[in-house]
Amino acid sequence: MLEGLKKIDWTKMEIASGSAAPVPAMIRDLVNDDPDAAQEALIALSTSICELGIVFDSSIAAIPFLIEILNSDSAHDPAGILDLLAALAESKDISEVTLPPTHEYQFMPEAGEDYAKDEEEMAWSQQCYDAVAKGMTTYRGLLMYDEPTVRTSAAAMLELFPAAARENAAALQKAIEVEDDIPAMTDLMLSLRDILANAELSADEKATYVSFFRDIFNDEEDVVLRLAGAIALARLDSAAATPPVRDLILDAVINPSAYSAYVGETVENPVHEALQTLVQLPEAERQPFMTRALTETQDPANARSLALTLLVSAFGAEPVKALLERPKRSSALARLAKMQEEQPDVPLRTTLTDEQRDIAALILNSDAFWSTPSQLLYLFGLPPTRNDLLAYLEDPAAFARAG
Repeated sequence: MLEGLKKIDWTKMEIASGSAAPVPAMIRDLVNDDPDAAQEALIALSTSICELGIVFDSSIAAIPFLIEILNSDSAHDPAGILDLLAALAESKDISEVTLPPTHEYQFMPEAGEDYAKDEEEMAWSQQCYDAVAKGMTTYRGLLMYDEPTVRTSAAAMLELFPAAARENAAALQKAIEVEDDIPAMTDLMLSLRDILANAELSADEKATYVSFFRDIFNDEEDVVLRLAGAIALARLDSAAATPPVRDLILDAVINPSAYSAYVGETVENPVHEALQTLVQLPEAERQPFMTRALTETQDPANARSLALTLLVSAFGAEPVKALLERPKRSSALARLAKMQEEQPDVPLRTTLTDEQRDIAALILNSDAFWSTPSQLLYLFGLPPTRNDLLAYLEDPAAFARAG
């Protein structure tokens, strides 16, 4: 195994810190008899060939060997190798990163600065994606691996390749039908939902999957499986999101802590997914659900996300366009702070439409929204404190003049 490592001149390639000469030893150590040495090798390899979504020529060369290891019985951490391969594939969609306080890439600027990948680096990322895709049969086979973490990592990997959505979905459905671990089954279901969202399905195929998820929602006793089934139904076909389906999703948004004991071991936390599902309902249908959710939820993060969606629907996305774009490797909070710094003088609006006033009033009355400070309203030309917003809504023009 791994005989091909000797046929590559790694010294002519690079990794994050310089020459790729150490890469063959790192790859060999992934099958070291000592599990600790294997784990150290995986960490070293991950930080060397995939630094924050930036990949190298050595990354492309390493991928076939990682797939070869997955095809053997020698990997100590197949889930970790799958996650590394997924990160290499996902680099295709990352063109710019914000650097953390410490990093190893010798050509990067100082920490905290943005780094834009050049044309060659983007080409390497595409080649990584194509190379990882060649292991598709391996990843499908790992859906039946004896460790749940490997099964869920394999499912997450399959989500990255929409060109093979139909085949990947069929493999995942079979895996779900025999899955006996509740957190793993939940993750597999949500991965299947994401794969189906990118698949070109016939009416009969779609109906088959709707029936599959409906049976889970109706027949399973475990609440987290029923929630995952409800989320999948709502995403796959809004007509399949019957009142009981939507009520369960809504309850998870309003009372996420009530589900915490059921989702602790899941990777794709269905309580988090419930909020995204609610937001993605057709606009004409989601408004009453979101209004109720914001009114009743006691979860600050959910309240903030709901408020953002409602604000965008009433005021337009321009104030937070950069925040809503595909995220770079920095947090939404960091990007929000940067936006505020770049435009510190957002003028107060002097007039509001009826819809805008209703949304602002709804946010005013949400205790969860105000439980932590936020500058979100400021970006839409609204006062960022609760007392000021109350006074502002009485007479926006007068409040703006006084300010």
